[in-house]
Amino acid sequence: MKTGAPNAVQVADRFHSLQNLADVLEQVFGSHRPDLKAVEVLHRTATVQANERSVVPIALPRSTPSGQSQSKPRHDRRFAQYEQV
Repeated sequence: MKTGAPNAVQVADRFHSLQNLADVLEQVFGSHRPDLKAVEVLHRTATVQANERSVVPIALPRSTPSGQSQSKPRHDRRFAQYEQV
């Protein structure tokens, strides 16, 4: 609103951004609840009927040393920004 505070700066922080996202996702998934329930029922039925195959969870691979060396500078940069704030 520019009329009440023309020089105000609008700020979006992480908490409120995630809260707004959660609200929107709840509305979207809530409006599709019957469809999602039907898909769940079909999936359970298909899993029972296709008994010759089973789903096995696979562990995520551990981070590699090169991946760790790439993430360290990002972590340091984020931490420096955190400290600055």
